Amino acid sequence: MTSIKLRFHLRLESEPVAHFKVQGPQFHRFMPDGQSDAVWLTPEGDPHEIRVWFDRTAKKRGDFLEWDRDGTEFDEATMRRQGKLEAGNLRGELVMLDVSADELESLFRNPKAVNEPFGQDTADDPAYQRLGKRVVNLLYPPLANFISTLRDQYGQYWLQVPAQWDSRRSTLGTYCSSTLCLLWWNDQVQDWRRFLPTNSGAMIRVERLPGREYAEYLTEEDWRRMQRTRCLTEVSTELQLLGNANRAVDFGDHRQAFIEVMSALELVIARRLKSSSRAISAAVNSFMDGESQKAQVAVLLLATGAATAEIETALNALSVRNRVAHEGYLPTPAETAELRAVVQTIKRFAGIEEIKSPVLTGSNMLSPP
Repeated sequence: MTSIKLRFHLRLESEPVAHFKVQGPQFHRFMPDGQSDAVWLTPEGDPHEIRVWFDRTAKKRGDFLEWDRDGTEFDEATMRRQGKLEAGNLRGELVMLDVSADELESLFRNPKAVNEPFGQDTADDPAYQRLGKRVVNLLYPPLANFISTLRDQYGQYWLQVPAQWDSRRSTLGTYCSSTLCLLWWNDQVQDWRRFLPTNSGAMIRVERLPGREYAEYLTEEDWRRMQRTRCLTEVSTELQLLGNANRAVDFGDHRQAFIEVMSALELVIARRLKSSSRAISAAVNSFMDGESQKAQVAVLLLATGAATAEIETALNALSVRNRVAHEGYLPTPAETAELRAVVQTIKRFAGIEEIKSPVLTGSNMLSPP
């Protein structure tokens, strides 16, 4: 076994916010100074070393520093005075120590230069593909955790965790080159080479949209309803939670979706019980003091008229939410799809006439006349 060194960078460009984009996290009167200020994402003594950093690349715009990928005008004195500075792309390095001889040979058989045009990138090399899958599986969890830490603990909510590689959507080579921008160090020529385990390519998949498909978008009936109600009812906390959950699902943040939806369910149940008589509320509270969380939810749903299928779906979702909250579990897409049924339960319990969950997609269709 031997080691190889790989470099990567992630574009942390935000979705448009107030008609402008944010380039990476924002710092106050400070910017990490490249590799000398790197953050290690692996424990001490781990055989695989992963570290990340931000480069001080900027250009001057008037008296301010503005992030620029090729900028050479970074000024520390200005940095120490500037209210906020964009960090731009995240860069990093991975050292792998357990590369087999056939995996190493596969790299040297496919030495794709950085300035070489894309096309037929690599031969069908099983050893290279095996190495590529190990690299992606090793890199993704700590990178996702680092970006989530910036976003959730330090409030940089505009940062998006990159999607995991999905062979149904792109080749491994495309994910390595386009999402992670991976390079490997070629000792023979002392130069960086593209890490491309497979040919580049994307898959076009025709999939049904979730839920009611296109009917999840606003319909004439929805608009007429708003005309009747004039939107005079204040948007409840549970509806706000469901709105957050829908956005989380669309951006692939399945953990957050479970937290939001199950919190909305608990809130709806609590409101329903609060509206009951004192005797009923006292009896329920006495039961809840001595029972498990799952028993509480099951009995409360049963008492409020939920069907058996609704209760089972809610209990399954509750189990997943608890694993998310206590174990850091990452729900599967199939588990997340079940949240739609829970949302409909919330809709019925809350007495809401309609709740919709559309997705952002570039697809469209024309129905028959």
